[in-house]
Amino acid sequence: MKLSLSLNLLLVIKNNIFVNADKMKLRQVITNLLSNAIKYNKPDGNVYVFLTPLHDKVRLSVADTGKGIAAEFMQDLFKPFCRLGAEATTIEGTGIGLTMTKKLLEMMGGQIGVESKVNEGTTFWIELDAAFV
Repeated sequence: MKLSLSLNLLLVIKNNIFVNADKMKLRQVITNLLSNAIKYNKPDGNVYVFLTPLHDKVRLSVADTGKGIAAEFMQDLFKPFCRLGAEATTIEGTGIGLTMTKKLLEMMGGQIGVESKVNEGTTFWIELDAAFV
């Protein structure tokens, strides 16, 4: 099945933003979040990326306009091999992407969170310590 998606990047930054992170680990985290936002979206859906500097942290949010995640699945979201019903669909995956993402972020001192509304979409966010150069 072919999807037509739109990727929207919103960066309103006056200065460079740096984080304390391992480049390869951070790349894997962002790749996984973007991949999921695309895979679990709907036809003609949108993916939005927001970068928000906080006081001593930086937040990157990846939002999609997909079907969303039901509340009863939230507790299993970061468990390995838990596909939350997607195993009954044609969407490929193993169910370890978010588990790895969370572990990689924890290794870098960061955290991950999620907000979702069924039939509206999901936003995953990560926070890492800001690096002041």
